[in-house]
Amino acid sequence: MKKKWLLVLMLAGALGLFTACSDKQDSTEEGIKSYLENEFNGPDKDLEKILKDYGKNEESGKQLQTYYKDKFKPYLYNEKYQDLINTYDPLLWLQTAYAKGYKLKVKDIKVENTDSNDKTAYDFNVQVQYTKDGESSKTAKVHGLINVSDDGKIARIRNLDDGGLRDHMMSGQ
Repeated sequence: MKKKWLLVLMLAGALGLFTACSDKQDSTEEGIKSYLENEFNGPDKDLEKILKDYGKNEESGKQLQTYYKDKFKPYLYNEKYQDLINTYDPLLWLQTAYAKGYKLKVKDIKVENTDSNDKTAYDFNVQVQYTKDGESSKTAKVHGLINVSDDGKIARIRNLDDGGLRDHMMSGQ
C-alpha cells in the first residue's frame, strides 16, 4: 500500500513540475506578445503628442523616457534594459509610421520556443497591417528571435526581418 501512495505522490509531483514549467513558458510567451503588440501597434495619441513635441523642450525627452519605461521595461530584463533601448529601438517603426502618416496594427502574433531543451530562445512572427489615410491597407510579416533571461524577461532581440515594413513606409508604398 505504501508503494502505491509513493508512486501516486511521485506522479503528482512530476505533473506539478511539468505544469509549473508549462505555466512559466506560457507566461514568457504572453510577455513577448505584449511587448511586440506595444512595438507594432500605433502610434497612439500619447506617443503622437510626445513625438510632435520632442526636442521642443526639456520635458519632451523625459516624456519619451517615461513612455519607454511604461510600454517596454516591464518585458525587458532589468540589467539589459538600457542596452536594449540604445541598440534596438523598439519605437523605430512607430516613429517612422508617425513621420510618414501611417497607423500600424498587429493582425496576428505567433511566438514559439525554438528548442525544447533551451527555454530561453523564442521565434516570433508578427503580421503587421499598415494604413495611411485614404489608402488601402497593406501587410508586412515581421520575423525574429528573442532570447529571454531565466525569469522570462527579454534579454536580446536578434535576426529581425521586418519584411520591408519600414522601407515601404519610408517610400510610401
